[in-house]
Amino acid sequence: MVESLQRFYLFLLQEEILGRKFRALKIAREIRKRLEGLTTEIDFTEPLKVFKGKGKRRFFKYNNKANKKEKTVSSSKTNQKDGGKNLNIPSLKQIAFSLWKGEDLLKGEEDQRIWHKIATDEDRSRLGFVLDISPSDLEVYLSGIKPYLEDKKAIIFVGMGGSINTIKIMKKILQKDKEIIFIDTPDEAMIEKLIKDLQNKGVSLKEIEIIAISKSATTFETHTIVNILKKIYTQNQLNFVQNLIWLIDLPNKDKLKEKGQGLDKLTIFPIQIDKNTDIGGRYTAPKTSLFILPLFILLGYDINKTKEVLDYIKELENTKSFQNKINDYINLVVKEDKVNPRVYIVLPQGFKPIYEEITIWITQLYQESLGGKVDKFDPKVIVLLENQLHNKIKNLLRKHTIVKLDYIFLDEAGENLIKKLIYLFLSLEYIVSGVAYLAQKEPFNFVTQPNVDEYKKIMKEIEKEGKELEEPEEIDLSSLTSFIETNLDKNQKFVEIIYYGTDENIYRKLKSINEINERFVLVFKGPDWNHHSFQAAFKSKNTLFVLLVDKNADNNIKLIAYATYKALLDNKIACVVYRKTAFSLMKEVNMHLDGGCKVNEEDYLVYINKFLNWIEKNSDKKTDLPFSHIGDERFKDWIITYDSASVTLAYIAAGKEAKRIIDFYINNPKIWRLGGIIEAICVKSPVLGEDWSVRAGSNLWMRIASFHLYKKTQRERYLEFSKKIADFTIAYPYATLPEAIIGHEFKTPKKGNLSVIGVAWAILTLKGYDPLVPPGSENQLPLNLWFIFCPYQLMHLTGLSEQAIRTQSLTQNLPSLLILLELQKEGIIKLDKTWREEILNLLSSQKNIKSSHFLCDGGRREKLIEKLKDAIFFKALDKLGELTDELKLKRYLADLKDKNSYVRQAAIYALEEIKSPKAIEALIEALEDKNSDVRKAAFNALDKLG
Repeated sequence: MVESLQRFYLFLLQEEILGRKFRALKIAREIRKRLEGLTTEIDFTEPLKVFKGKGKRRFFKYNNKANKKEKTVSSSKTNQKDGGKNLNIPSLKQIAFSLWKGEDLLKGEEDQRIWHKIATDEDRSRLGFVLDISPSDLEVYLSGIKPYLEDKKAIIFVGMGGSINTIKIMKKILQKDKEIIFIDTPDEAMIEKLIKDLQNKGVSLKEIEIIAISKSATTFETHTIVNILKKIYTQNQLNFVQNLIWLIDLPNKDKLKEKGQGLDKLTIFPIQIDKNTDIGGRYTAPKTSLFILPLFILLGYDINKTKEVLDYIKELENTKSFQNKINDYINLVVKEDKVNPRVYIVLPQGFKPIYEEITIWITQLYQESLGGKVDKFDPKVIVLLENQLHNKIKNLLRKHTIVKLDYIFLDEAGENLIKKLIYLFLSLEYIVSGVAYLAQKEPFNFVTQPNVDEYKKIMKEIEKEGKELEEPEEIDLSSLTSFIETNLDKNQKFVEIIYYGTDENIYRKLKSINEINERFVLVFKGPDWNHHSFQAAFKSKNTLFVLLVDKNADNNIKLIAYATYKALLDNKIACVVYRKTAFSLMKEVNMHLDGGCKVNEEDYLVYINKFLNWIEKNSDKKTDLPFSHIGDERFKDWIITYDSASVTLAYIAAGKEAKRIIDFYINNPKIWRLGGIIEAICVKSPVLGEDWSVRAGSNLWMRIASFHLYKKTQRERYLEFSKKIADFTIAYPYATLPEAIIGHEFKTPKKGNLSVIGVAWAILTLKGYDPLVPPGSENQLPLNLWFIFCPYQLMHLTGLSEQAIRTQSLTQNLPSLLILLELQKEGIIKLDKTWREEILNLLSSQKNIKSSHFLCDGGRREKLIEKLKDAIFFKALDKLGELTDELKLKRYLADLKDKNSYVRQAAIYALEEIKSPKAIEALIEALEDKNSDVRKAAFNALDKLG
């Protein structure tokens, strides 16, 4: 009877550990009382010690011969054969369970005392991330929150750092049938635009659910964002709290009231499914609502499917290979003779869609947990995709002795991305806790972040005393690299650039900087950086921190940036510089129409600035209208409408004031005729028309300029002006247009006049695309269209550079035709049969770009072989239905001899599709290519072909 009761008691305790079932613990206590009355042979002081025996877990080993219980040696640290140390996950779960029950481990064994020291915050456990979620708790939680979410068209998550990082990752994975949005920047203009964009998509304010996340319920940025959203709802006479959920630690509920939130009306859910508070923000994936809620949405609000994911988590943690991998990686960082806290994590290519988001998550977990705690322990983590490990990067990693944690094996597991994420989340959380436990002679706390409050104190002082912010010096991005080189110390191995602003073009340009003077450059967005890296930065000596605040940034962001600078500067440990960004245009880019992109090292900013200064000097001072015929007294003060449009676009791209030009055309009725703008005017008062013709081409460019001005300023008058011109160009046929555009159906064009790029551009912008933004941006064109438009990008982003001038004839003819063919393929326009003949005629006349043999009929097709390397011709042949497998094969065989390994690798993939004997022969030859990636691609292609 004793042994039976004992086994049942231990079973119930195990159920409690795995599921935290209150009833299981209650029954276990009753059985314990019964056992205590029957025998004294069992020691209950440490009932949760674990050892392995005969293939199954036990909590005690019963010694019949000695007639007493023999306890195992329980420690979360065990020795490896090679002298290293292991983290014992089952024992760690026991300790977490004891902390959760409120046991005073400071009175326990040494191992328990250590974990109490390093895994609690003011004696409150933060080790809950190792414990499992009860399925019944999960069902209750999801059933309660489901009614608030399932009928909404959009869900906006608001939070900072660990509260939002998991959401960012999950958003990329979520399906598109519901808008999932996150906000982590208190920029009022950006938030207002976001809400307006949702409304334009047909989502009303009542159909949006806002989920604000703050473990402490006091996060400054989160409350600032919530108040901005509240203002929008109030302005629309709506009750904001009806669309608001707070996710917090429930004991902090009263703090919401202190922040001006009415508790009686608020909907509040706990961050943790079990309502406890023993999981810190950066450890909230995958066992809290911050991972489970987006997953729940992804799974169509299916509670049972969500439970199945939790079953996988439990199964994974009990897998021996998982535990071995964790300890292998801990021992790469922590060795008997030394500790190297600088690591780089290699992820498989399957993580590319979430690469930036997962980088932030890993950075916060590693650096905020381990950084800024112990002198001379300066952690750094770099996250790379498999294909980013080229030789230059490898050499830098070796030079700075950075330890590799390789996760490429996740691709070999064949699991879906969610399961791979769970593996990554859990393993890294255990690795970080293991490093903190084993790294120093004296283990250190990995769940607190004491330094984070330093910049917040300065913010409160500034707000309380009403101090003005110190204006930093202005720096142009073109000189940023040389500025950093000047400030670099020889002991600094890394550069971190933190951009406090919302201009995606600037951020992308900064992200393109990977290395300066053989130092890794890491680029992040503030204020998000404050929540994942400030803790480590506060005491970091091996990194130069460059804080860049956008001169157009919201005042909230400027306050955070300045307080961050002051905190790091006053600490006198970290090396920090603080500057304000001036406008800067992109470097000139050679766009290869086959999808490649090469950025030249030479910076054309000086040329661009001179060009802009010249325009300003030769413009009318009252209106900013640019004079069109400088130096010719016969046309003094004449302004061509096309030039006004081009200068407006150049000013917008350069971040200069452009409104006065468009305002002039809006406000002067004398320059309008037949519903459009006349071709040329004399700017002297009174305004007189000098060329009374009305041309569609220049009107379309004016329409494009006004549309971009609307996007820049969000002023409706510019959008209405743009629409007005669009209506005019559709209503009136002119020489620069086809004879009629009816419902976007192109009729027969006038012979020899196919300058239609303006029309194509206008249609695309009306359809919601933006030809001026690069791929990856909001409202981007499909890639195939964008690379055709790229010469226009050069013209408007670099100010008519010499290269753009040389290609002007190309941009107005051949790409225009390809655009029309692409538009027809996408179903945006329809072309009648006459267009095909005109297209062939024009293609055959492009002698200036060596295309005299481009005509597809008349027996000249074979002569195209020498031109197939030019992607324009290759693409045009494909669109015209004249690209045979034979021609494709010749193109791809030529590519296999290219010096660029990426070109050769792309040719491998293309040859795999052809499947002809010659293609297979070429693939076999590629097995001997000097590049390993090409050889691997060839092997995989042959394997697929059998």
